[in-house]
Amino acid sequence: MFMADADRQRAESLPALAVVQRLFQAYLTHGDSAVEPWVVGTRAAHARERLDIYRHAYYARLAETLRGDFKALESTMGAESFSVMARAYADAHPSRHPSIRWFGRCLAEFLAGTDPYRATPLLAEIAAFEWALALAFDAPDAAVFSLEEMAALSSESWPAARIQFHPSLQRLDLLFNVPALWRSVVKDGAKAEPHGNTHARPWIVWRRGTTPHYRSLEADEKLAFDALRQGATFDQACEGLCRAIDEQHIALRFAGLLKGWIRDELVAGIIAHS
Repeated sequence: MFMADADRQRAESLPALAVVQRLFQAYLTHGDSAVEPWVVGTRAAHARERLDIYRHAYYARLAETLRGDFKALESTMGAESFSVMARAYADAHPSRHPSIRWFGRCLAEFLAGTDPYRATPLLAEIAAFEWALALAFDAPDAAVFSLEEMAALSSESWPAARIQFHPSLQRLDLLFNVPALWRSVVKDGAKAEPHGNTHARPWIVWRRGTTPHYRSLEADEKLAFDALRQGATFDQACEGLCRAIDEQHIALRFAGLLKGWIRDELVAGIIAHS
């Protein structure tokens, strides 16, 4: 078959495929109509209507991804409000990573800084917690340090030793009872009532095997934990504990904390220097 003259002229005037793809993407993400002249309309649907089918599907797929990653957030907001928020988020933070898995990485920040959502800080905290769970689940595997390996360390090596925490470890501070809310929605099937504390509580999220875990940190544990995550030596972490407990109890408390972290599979290694 031979193309009619009009079809041949149209084909010859088309821009390169890469250009059309960029124009099409601009329509999906920003509503830029520059691609419209290159889309063929029909009696059933003109060019804009055909483009809008894809644009609607694009936003629907992004919203579906957010629903999968932020189940507790959707339950708290309600399905309709969540859909409106998802569209606003997609406009503010278009998907730029080749994998849609990372689309929700800025959601907590968006909720914390965007009206009307920033008036309800619970929403940003739920998003941060659910994203931490997702990051812990997807983190690389790593061997875990054992109590036997700890016992083999020489006493001379302890002061200058440093911890390598498991790559799945996430650390966040939460003012609200977000973990309980999440569990009530995702695990228990019943919605718990949100409530806030006077001060934010420190939490950690990590993966044991293939399952994400989470728990809060005690006040003195937080001091040692945060110092070690920032590269402090055992000796420096113990000095920091002086702000929370009596000096005579520091060595025993630190050893107990370390054993607990190792049992919880939070420690991937200890770099010891004798």
